[in-house]
Amino acid sequence: MKKRTGVKVATAAFLTLIALTGSGTASAKTTYKAVSASKNQLVDIVLKPRSQSAMGSYAYQVVTPSSKNYHKYLTSKQVSSKYGQTTAKVNALKKYLKKYHLKAGVYSGNMVMVVKGSTKNVEKAFKVKTV
Repeated sequence: MKKRTGVKVATAAFLTLIALTGSGTASAKTTYKAVSASKNQLVDIVLKPRSQSAMGSYAYQVVTPSSKNYHKYLTSKQVSSKYGQTTAKVNALKKYLKKYHLKAGVYSGNMVMVVKGSTKNVEKAFKVKTV
């Protein structure tokens, strides 16, 4: 299986998010107004944890009274080191977004990025067309 880069993972996650949020049931009378290409957008990108199964397992242990990790919550630094994306992958994604004149920051934990920029540049970076 070919290893995915952080950019490909983020793009796939973003496109999946668009597909999921756009698949709701809308009435036939719903109308949409075009978004200005110059309008500034704020987009959150949720990055896939390095080990989603381990993270899910730990989450269950924290709330299971019989577990040795019961109520042993992790700091954002611990979450980042155990489950968050590597700094190299985050920086690669930032570099990619910068090519499209988008500003990106990452929340502690290296699992969520915030991206700011014009509608036009967001569309180009993620290869999508907004309605």
